Amino acid sequence: MMVPSDPPVAGFVGDARRWACRRAKARLILGIVLLVWVVTAGCATTKKIADDIMGDEPRLKKKIVVLSAARRLDPGGADLAGAAASALEVALAEDCDAVKVIGSQQVRSALEAVPRLTSGELDNLALAQAGRIHGVNAVLETGVVDMHVDKEKRGIWGFRDLVPVLRAAFRVRVYDVETTATMMDEVFEQELDLTDMAWEDQGPGVEAGQYVRPLLVEVIPKMADAVCDRLSAIPWSGFVVRCTKGTCIVSAGKDVGLAQGDVLEVFKMADPVQGFAGRVYLMAGPKAGELKISRVLEHQAEAVGIAGDDFERSCCVRLKP
Repeated sequence: MMVPSDPPVAGFVGDARRWACRRAKARLILGIVLLVWVVTAGCATTKKIADDIMGDEPRLKKKIVVLSAARRLDPGGADLAGAAASALEVALAEDCDAVKVIGSQQVRSALEAVPRLTSGELDNLALAQAGRIHGVNAVLETGVVDMHVDKEKRGIWGFRDLVPVLRAAFRVRVYDVETTATMMDEVFEQELDLTDMAWEDQGPGVEAGQYVRPLLVEVIPKMADAVCDRLSAIPWSGFVVRCTKGTCIVSAGKDVGLAQGDVLEVFKMADPVQGFAGRVYLMAGPKAGELKISRVLEHQAEAVGIAGDDFERSCCVRLKP
């Protein structure tokens, strides 16, 4: 659309005003046309720009298992750590597109059986060995590190009363199965006003669920968002379970989004790195070859080698860009 040119210089104020009005209308119409074009035809372009800046959504999900740390009963006898782990598992399964939560009791039991170090943390090397068998990318463990009630003055000044306030701190650790490193270790604090709940100095005078539920409603979304952001930032990786007569079994399938024809890059296992307090970290070495997915099952996939060999001794596989 063309905008009218400037009016002739003749000193006629009325003509000048009319031309200015026409130009304003032309700009307005042009602006509306551009806006409509952006909304209707520019969505794909806008998405492309956003993807260029933020990155695409992860195509392959990371398999995770959520565990509860050592059981700790609160003053009311409730297993707050267990309740937090269950609620966090549900929140991640429903709201985090980057993960696939494994709910299998068999897998959970295998990981719960992993021994612990003197520090109380899971033995990272034993955890990696167990996790690889079941195709787990990360193990999340949550527990209660502190919970107590304080008395605080609340209300209008001059009429303030001492009221009980419950303070709880939840710790979340995320272990990376591929490297055995701890990729996240964060504490989330939450408080709850107990004014409307029966609370005695020795503990709750009502069923514990009356305060457990509202406490978790506040803290779980914060924990889930932090975990999801962290797991979304790392690339997907899988593991070769075994190879027989040229066909290899990969520890992921339809459950993470693998498809027939996908090509996976296979990386060798580098020398382990000795860490502090006897911890051992695994590292991916140079590329060993490539596998092409020939058949996809629910939790596993079959693949054939198209370059390289000795895939069973590999560290991990990753989707070829």
